[in-house]
Amino acid sequence: MWLTKVPIRRVKCCYRATAEAGAPLSSKQIEIHHLAGGNIERMTEAWIKNHGCGEPMTWHAICALDLAGRDPRRAVQIMYESGGKATFDEIAAFSRIDDGSE
Repeated sequence: MWLTKVPIRRVKCCYRATAEAGAPLSSKQIEIHHLAGGNIERMTEAWIKNHGCGEPMTWHAICALDLAGRDPRRAVQIMYESGGKATFDEIAAFSRIDDGSE
């Protein structure tokens, strides 16, 4: 990990959090998401929340939403509230991150 300049402590913290929550991810998955430009803390929180809701979303969908600039935590909440029937487009529309720039 040190060759690619990935913050090892942040990856290990996220790895530990998912393992303790019973929704384990490999450190490789977390590292790859970081290298792709994703927010690993936000993604980890969403994955843990997703696991607690009965896993209505896949790992790849959560990562894709994060990389697209959407809030994956909000997306998991929308998917859970819809009973797993919300489409990816509906989720993307409602999970936009409001950074206050508009």
